[in-house]
Amino acid sequence: MVVGVMYKNLTELFTSDKNTRGTNKISIFCCFCFRVLNSIIMSVEMYPEPADILLENITLVFKHIKAGGKSRECVFWDMFGDGPVDWSGQGCFTRIMSESQTECKCNHLTHFAVLMDITESIDESNTFQLTSKENDKILTVLTHVGMALSLAGVSITIISYIRLTDRQAPLFHSRVGLTSCIGAGHIVFFAGIDATENKAACVTIAALMQYFLMAAFCWMLVEGAYIYLFVVKVYNVNDKICRFHGLCWGLPAVMVTASLGIVARKDGIENYVSDQYCWISSRNKIIWTFVSFVGLIELINIAILVRVIKEVTTIQQVKDNQSEQIRVGVRACVVLTPLLGVTWLIGFLSPLHIAFSYIFVILNSIQGFSIFFFHCLGNSEIRERFKRRLRQAWPSRLHKIKPQM
Repeated sequence: MVVGVMYKNLTELFTSDKNTRGTNKISIFCCFCFRVLNSIIMSVEMYPEPADILLENITLVFKHIKAGGKSRECVFWDMFGDGPVDWSGQGCFTRIMSESQTECKCNHLTHFAVLMDITESIDESNTFQLTSKENDKILTVLTHVGMALSLAGVSITIISYIRLTDRQAPLFHSRVGLTSCIGAGHIVFFAGIDATENKAACVTIAALMQYFLMAAFCWMLVEGAYIYLFVVKVYNVNDKICRFHGLCWGLPAVMVTASLGIVARKDGIENYVSDQYCWISSRNKIIWTFVSFVGLIELINIAILVRVIKEVTTIQQVKDNQSEQIRVGVRACVVLTPLLGVTWLIGFLSPLHIAFSYIFVILNSIQGFSIFFFHCLGNSEIRERFKRRLRQAWPSRLHKIKPQM
């Protein structure tokens, strides 16, 4: 015998105390998203009482209280887990049926509901308070345009540094390493962020994206260390190149492998990714390995940026000219920001206002193009060597041809 009871007025009582970190395909790094109940609560009991895990999944379809929403999660009220009593998604699988309905399949019987991650601003009078669907469309276009520009920029930067700079210099290794990781991350994003039909492919895409992004942040840290040692300490780092490569390519591999291993052992490898896109799921808290990694590196790079700006504003003879000091400091900040990736910290402000999501997407999707603009197009050494190559390739075009007698 099976008995089902629906509770329509318990959403406030069964509220999650936790905030979870959600993501969406237009900005896979959006920050802490609020979890709210968005359906009735259903309790299902069976007599005689079955085993803890059912042989076949039970399927329930929930109609949303509020239509839409970027991320949905089927959950049950977990009173017997190791942690505090709260909603848990363990053993449940989510399938979006429409804007207003979600299908839940679970292998146990208790209280079920659907959680949605809400990222819109709470202030309804805000001019940026568009619908979730409208924001998704706009931010998706911005992401694709920005990443296309960025991919073109990093491609030209890599070719320019390989052809026109000293390949033994530490700057060559850090710059090419950083732009290569950014470019690879963009390619993986374009190739498979929506490939959710094939779980194996989706997990591979998410793991590759996590790896290349973490590797990019390692190279950003190396850029910060190089700039600090070069400007502040005046220290030669030529003998540290091998260590840089070991750190930047090895550490992310270890962290991604550990993340996959933890999820596979705890929840199953398929739970490494979200149901809506091929990126790390927020359900199992593994997303925090990425969030904390990014936060730590960017805090270090901000400290380096502040120290370097202080140094460059006093290193030249501009101490008596305050406006010149400000100009030099602002220029240093603008030029160094793409290399150090400090704009990624804006992602932590996304829940406060939708405007931060727009700023975050715009600035970080064009990071590769910004590096090209400031550190390739704006590099005087690369420009001079490029002109020299042109003169060598077309000498007759650069000199007047003497008339024949």
